[in-house]
Amino acid sequence: MTERSIALPPEAREHHMPIYRLLQNLPMGSGEISRLTTAYEKTLHTIGLVDRSDPLAEMIAKKIIEIAQTGVRDPARLSALAIKELGASVGGLKMPRPAK
Repeated sequence: MTERSIALPPEAREHHMPIYRLLQNLPMGSGEISRLTTAYEKTLHTIGLVDRSDPLAEMIAKKIIEIAQTGVRDPARLSALAIKELGASVGGLKMPRPAK
């Protein structure tokens, strides 16, 4: 499968979320974009971040993209790793509770 830049749909471009802006010019398919945006939304929800203009939202978007570039594809794993890695550098983001 050849990677290529794709245009985001208008509804995605209209969002003011950092993940959409950062993904706009990256060479990836719609499936990968969907996985990354799912991971991003899951991460924001997990830590309770509502304000998408918060600088932390952009840090999360960048971290998810960075982790995905290492080969991690699962949105839940991307989210967990982003929280773990950013938690250490941002003074303890809210960590999800382990499943019982």
